[in-house]
Amino acid sequence: MKTKKIELYIHIPFCKSKCRYCDFCSFQAENAVIDDYMQLCAFSELNMHFVNTHFMHPDDLLDEDRGAALGWEKLKNRLDEYMTWLNEAAPALRNLTGSQLSGAIERYGALTVEKDITDKEVHLHLGNFYDQAYLMVRMNKGTPVRVTGGDLTQAAGNLYLLSAEQEDVYIEFE
Repeated sequence: MKTKKIELYIHIPFCKSKCRYCDFCSFQAENAVIDDYMQLCAFSELNMHFVNTHFMHPDDLLDEDRGAALGWEKLKNRLDEYMTWLNEAAPALRNLTGSQLSGAIERYGALTVEKDITDKEVHLHLGNFYDQAYLMVRMNKGTPVRVTGGDLTQAAGNLYLLSAEQEDVYIEFE
């Protein structure tokens, strides 16, 4: 039987102290509370790419200054609470490995978007399109009824996650 290697990057957003190399949305583990500010920061991180990945450095569990003093059970329970909240708040969220996340950000960073809006349709032309692209789309007028060149998933209200499969995407609305 052939085994498949996977990469696992677990980031716990309740660090006791911020690592100098860490560029992830993270918070000190003091009481490990998920408050309104922490939720706002999490959504800010999701707004650009609508992806999620986690990283738990071994030092988080071994070094008292980084969370070990809280104990594994408390850190694990807070992570479970955070993940439950995150998945309920953003069910269409793409959970990726660290490598997949960097690829998604690279694709997004290279993407250019030209839009043409008529009374019945939005046409998006995606320059530098590679194989797939994800964008957040807000429909301020009308409700999408058909998409060609991709799929729309409602994230909240009139905000949608567009999964583009072609460089030209047409969104018809009524």
